[in-house]
Amino acid sequence: MESDVKMGVELKTEDEGSSSLISEPVTTTALSTGRERRASRGRNPMARDAEAEREARLSRDRDRKASRRLRETEEERQARLKRDRLRHALKRVMESREEREARLEGLRERNALTRKMETGVEREARLRGDRDRRALMREMETGKEREARLEDLQARSALTRKMETAEEREGRLRGDRERHAFMRAMETLEEREARLQRNRERCTLMREMETVEEREARLQRDRERRALMREMETAEERKARLQRGRERRALMRERERVWREGKQDFESLWECNALMGEMETGEEREPRLEDDRAEQGKHKQRKCERPLCTLTAKPPTGQDASKRCLMAGDVEVYLSQVHDGSVSSGFRALYEERLLLDVTLLIEEHHFQAHKALLATQSDYFRVMFTADMRERDQDKIHMKGLTAAGFGHVLRFMYYGSLELSMPTVQEILQAAMYVQLTEAVEFCCSFLLAKICLENCAEVMRLLDDFSVAVEGVQERLDTFLLENFVPLMARPDFLSYLSLEKLVVCLGSERLSRFPEIELYEAVQAWLRHDRRRWRHTDAVVQNLRFGLMTPTQVFEK
Repeated sequence: MESDVKMGVELKTEDEGSSSLISEPVTTTALSTGRERRASRGRNPMARDAEAEREARLSRDRDRKASRRLRETEEERQARLKRDRLRHALKRVMESREEREARLEGLRERNALTRKMETGVEREARLRGDRDRRALMREMETGKEREARLEDLQARSALTRKMETAEEREGRLRGDRERHAFMRAMETLEEREARLQRNRERCTLMREMETVEEREARLQRDRERRALMREMETAEERKARLQRGRERRALMRERERVWREGKQDFESLWECNALMGEMETGEEREPRLEDDRAEQGKHKQRKCERPLCTLTAKPPTGQDASKRCLMAGDVEVYLSQVHDGSVSSGFRALYEERLLLDVTLLIEEHHFQAHKALLATQSDYFRVMFTADMRERDQDKIHMKGLTAAGFGHVLRFMYYGSLELSMPTVQEILQAAMYVQLTEAVEFCCSFLLAKICLENCAEVMRLLDDFSVAVEGVQERLDTFLLENFVPLMARPDFLSYLSLEKLVVCLGSERLSRFPEIELYEAVQAWLRHDRRRWRHTDAVVQNLRFGLMTPTQVFEK
């Protein structure tokens, strides 16, 4: 018998309304293949229908969301964005480290795949949308959110740069240069002017707020960056840089020639200065300013060392000899006992009569008029502003940001009258203004006031205030530590202090011998309260508990608590 058994299959056909039976021999192999084909045809339409339904549902959802967002008002939009941010923040707070790493890895892979597949037009639209979204988010954020974002960015950047290798660093710098070049090629003239204006304002604000140590560190970083850039630059870039230097030096020689010849051709001088300013880059401007300041210092030193006049000594004769005894003797110095007071009272009189006021400080739409000379003598901040090569040196109106009008009003009155009125509602604004203008004596008065008013109710607020402004007055931190260690257990019963106390400070306190005045079981209860206050602190349990002395507690006490 053959392996393939023939079977008769009746196929019904219709032809002009009549039916007939057709007998056709079909093998079992062909029959099974047809069955599989029919089964596959039966499955695929269902899968296609399910996929089509899913696409239609997603399309309807997108259309519905788009229609809803078009109809919503600005308040509803702000509320929706706030809900989204809170929801995302809650998810990120609750996720574990592994979930966070997996989420970030998925985001990076998805972004990389999307950017590989996008076209040039799509990439340009994405970059423009990212810029608009970042600009909108920065307009909506508060001051604390901005500070937190900047601190997070700085910490993340510092950690990333510490872990990267030399090759990764070089690749990062090259990528930054390419990205900046691409973004600057795409921007319009108005966007370029706005970007340069923002950069100038940001640099001016940062240089106003920086200390001497921060300035030295910034200059050192700039020198290292310039050295690195010169090592990495190509032959063409080096040739272009040297050409710019030669042209700038030629302009400097022309300016010196015009000035040396005594020509009052100020238009030529201004033209030379304008051309030099346009040609130099940001990296070249700071070394030039340093050289100018050094040259000015040398010139002043030479000027001071130069004798005012030359006297020729002759032996006294005649009447001159008789006066010699009256002119001989040592030089004596007489000090006025009222000079300082008279100078201060003179400035106060001019201030009260509104005479010779040569500068106006604009803070929160309030105008404060003052004397530059007095501000420079009282404040290191104003001394640098009015004597160094800064833009505000020759301005009559100066905008000051980051201050409150009420706080600066008290500080300005202190500069003229020497008295400072402090209270708990106003001390924060006054301390902020005094720290801003580097008025050391006013800062010390604010710290003395806070230390005199500190108690269990406001201890967390006072410590947080001094930490926020990084007050470095001698003796302040020691007195705060003394108050904290003497009242450690009562303070740990207050929720506001539990929110303020960080892990580092808690470990330092537990390691101090000055807590031996409290029973160890009370310290154990305080540690439990700190851990229970925020469940995110549970991961620090081992680091905190190891500072407790369990040998001073009985097992019954531990298990009861």
